[in-house]
Amino acid sequence: MKVTTILAFTLLGFAATIGQILVLRELLTVFSGTELAVAIVLAAWLFWTALGGLLGGKLSQHYRGSPRLFGYLQGVSGLILAATIFLIRAARTLFQVGAGELVTLGQMLAISFLTLAPFCLISGMLFSLACSVLAVQLSRWRRSPGLVYFLEGLGAGIGGLFFTLILIHHFTGLQIASSIGLLLCFSGLIIVLQSGRNRLVDILIFTCIFLGLATVQYRSTDMDRASRQWQWSGFRLLDSQETIYGHIVVVAREDQITFFESGLWNFTVPDQLSAEEAVHYGLLQHPQPESVLLIGGGVSGSLAQLLLHPSVREVEYVELDSKLIQMGETYLPGDVTAALQDGRATIRHEDGRSYLSHTSNKFDVILVNLPEPFTAQLNRFYTQEFFRLAASKMRAGGVFFFTASAAETALGPMQAKYLKLLYRTASSVFSEVVVFPGQTARFFCSNSPGILAKQPETLVARLRQRKLELLYVQDHYILWDLSPWRQESFMAMIEQADENQENEQTYHLDNHASLLCRCCSC
Repeated sequence: MKVTTILAFTLLGFAATIGQILVLRELLTVFSGTELAVAIVLAAWLFWTALGGLLGGKLSQHYRGSPRLFGYLQGVSGLILAATIFLIRAARTLFQVGAGELVTLGQMLAISFLTLAPFCLISGMLFSLACSVLAVQLSRWRRSPGLVYFLEGLGAGIGGLFFTLILIHHFTGLQIASSIGLLLCFSGLIIVLQSGRNRLVDILIFTCIFLGLATVQYRSTDMDRASRQWQWSGFRLLDSQETIYGHIVVVAREDQITFFESGLWNFTVPDQLSAEEAVHYGLLQHPQPESVLLIGGGVSGSLAQLLLHPSVREVEYVELDSKLIQMGETYLPGDVTAALQDGRATIRHEDGRSYLSHTSNKFDVILVNLPEPFTAQLNRFYTQEFFRLAASKMRAGGVFFFTASAAETALGPMQAKYLKLLYRTASSVFSEVVVFPGQTARFFCSNSPGILAKQPETLVARLRQRKLELLYVQDHYILWDLSPWRQESFMAMIEQADENQENEQTYHLDNHASLLCRCCSC
């Protein structure tokens, strides 16, 4: 068996594994990081690969172990891998899915199966052809694909390690795809030339494939930016970077700058309302917060708002992806990111849940400033287990704070169930849980009874005492938004949510308000 054949078979697994990781990351960005997409992508991958293997078996019977056919398909597969990346990035435009809009299940299936078909079909065909080539070169392997499977598996293991330890840290997805394509093209050319026929024609054809891939490699920066822009129609793309945790995009529209992680909205600047509400309500619930843990969101301005409280002495700001902070310092205004250099703040680049599990620090206030649990990665911060972990790291009288999307005047049945689930989960861990209504529901939790203030006047008094001059978290807003009748009617809507049966009713805050007023004869 020739050395070039061994290397070609090993390259099959090497390229397939790296290609699979690349398309999975790209499709997760298209699908806003939803882990359900992983199952769909793998299903599409296996389906087309299996079908390709079946077709390859038919070709093997007809061509009887032709290394020439194997070489050509291997070379073409490199070009198709790079083309697949472009096709995936154009998928939102082709399916008319707006920037930031969630993809439906049907669209996930269609995009996955359509974009993966070309590369996976050829990948499956190559495996069957490799077995037939091996049967010709080594007669003792005529009835067994075991050696091909071993070499492909060896290449797959090497490819996975190579991608994780080296490639993702230094290259973009398009650069990786075109580089793998060049390797496949070169390997295919060597196999074809060894067949000894029509060498000039073979060289010309492979030269065309090689030049196409080389152009993508040489112009990868421009092409990467242009293809990323397809995904963000209506926005001006400022930057797009791969990280070991996913993909971060910075886009602009008019005077606003927005960060997306793996296609999922993270934060927008300027957004003073969100920055203030993310921290001040939680801190105002504590009479004298000194030690604070902020999990996520600090780079968007929340850290700067947090440090306005005069009693705060130390802040642990945990942000998993260091690239997010680096890009924030590059593209966000200096007055937003200046707090990152404040001596009271310590930045930790690690998973927030992991940090809580090993830190010995105790905190007066723990603020979870993360997107809602749309993915399994984020869902870990809204579970009973995480709430228990947070409770164990709080000082006596400590406050734990998180938010969830709600509505000012009405809750749909699914939204009411969602909020009720969060409330019950928190109540199963903390001795006291208070929920403030609004477009965003604010959940306050404590293990010390009597700490949480339900009366808005208490928060207003603390706001004035701390001399906080804010735009949105002001006394008149607090007194109206958190008035007792709004709190009671909001909790009534949540309590009415039936977790076991679908209910078409929409719960209206105004209706509850009128009932309360009639009961009070006002």
